[in-house]
Amino acid sequence: MASPSQADAACLGPSHLRQTVDAATEVADKIKADWTSVMAATGEKTIVVDVYKYMGAVAFDVICKIAFSKDRGAVEMIGKNEFSKTAEMFEEALALTQLRIFSPPVMWSWMGISSSSPRVTSVRDSSQAFIMDVIAERRAATSLGEHQAKGKWDMDVLDRFLQNSAELNPDGEGLSEDEIVGETLAMLVAGHETTANSMAFIIMSSVRTRTSWQRLLMTLTASTLRSAATSRPRTSLSSSTSTG
Repeated sequence: MASPSQADAACLGPSHLRQTVDAATEVADKIKADWTSVMAATGEKTIVVDVYKYMGAVAFDVICKIAFSKDRGAVEMIGKNEFSKTAEMFEEALALTQLRIFSPPVMWSWMGISSSSPRVTSVRDSSQAFIMDVIAERRAATSLGEHQAKGKWDMDVLDRFLQNSAELNPDGEGLSEDEIVGETLAMLVAGHETTANSMAFIIMSSVRTRTSWQRLLMTLTASTLRSAATSRPRTSLSSSTSTG
């Protein structure tokens, strides 16, 4: 059985930073197209949006792209005033996590957030079932030849977890099935929370100070131009869309 630190060392690496940039750029382009379309349809030069909701959708789509090479379509669904049951489930998981962090354990039962409460067990069972379905789908696609093994620099997180599973490492040092589910779920929940909150607060703080906003735009523009001038061809993550 591998320890969490061994799992992280084996399955997470610098290559995922590159993949994150690619995935985030793709999602940002979708938001830009959506907002541009709304402004063109209304004839307005500005648009009012729920920044936190969009940043939550961005975080969810990007993390799923890095973890499973799947586009869950959360950003597009917000643009259509729809909702993703999967994204909603993880938002509930985040809400429960925050409540349990900031509330004394002695109050959990009274608040309905104890480990045995219906609210917690429902979210836990649903989130675990989601991850297990993704894993089963990946294994089935691999066995049918529909999912091709990638080079080590282009593997998503789930590829790396499965490659380091106990099933493929008979010496007993691999990850168990429960560890793969737990590590993947932890990445989704923890990564979503920190990313969504950070991006929402960065945007809010920046727009409150015009000079900071202009400086940020200048920096991003200069960085984009430099990247375009020195960029090399890169293998993008495979993209299959699911709106579950």
